[in-house]
Amino acid sequence: MGFQTEPDMEIASNPAASPSPEHLAQLDAARLMSRKIKRAVSVANFDGWTIAAIAAITIVFSITSIPGMALGLGMTYVAWRELSSAAALKKLDAAAPRRLAINQMVLSAMLVLYFGWALYQDLSGPAASAQILAQAPDAQGMLGDFDQISRQITIWTYVGLMAASLLAPGGTAWYYSSRQKLLRTYLATTPKWIIDYQRGGGTL
Repeated sequence: MGFQTEPDMEIASNPAASPSPEHLAQLDAARLMSRKIKRAVSVANFDGWTIAAIAAITIVFSITSIPGMALGLGMTYVAWRELSSAAALKKLDAAAPRRLAINQMVLSAMLVLYFGWALYQDLSGPAASAQILAQAPDAQGMLGDFDQISRQITIWTYVGLMAASLLAPGGTAWYYSSRQKLLRTYLATTPKWIIDYQRGGGTL
């Protein structure tokens, strides 16, 4: 990125202050190259606020459930990490993509553990027909394979939720990881005065 001359320092503090053709070309190149980084920041912000909203809902509906409350609090932490890492990525922190990827893997692990526990609880509890039979013992013959069908539906529902918990955050983690090389290339090839301007809160 090299030594920063006085004209470069002036442009860094105010890019609109009579930039030279060279500076304009550098700005255009930086804008073009930084688009994917900006998109990743937008994705992280959207993801963070979405997780925060789901965490709030989970906490509200899990007042009497310790696992549910733990999940809600864990998601609150993940949302905070997502938003803070998005802010760091906006300021071109080279470590931000990795933190975002790890954050998604943590979210995936929490969801898989929660749905796995819920599946265990449902399968180890009383059969679905127990409550019906307690009220109407004569319905034994009518229930037939109700318990077996109910069990299969429960298993496949939770397996689907666990698969989604692996695939969705896993895909997002891969996306963030792919931005790391892009960010490093951007930092290595973009003039220092542009980097300093962006890290100071400026936008291109």
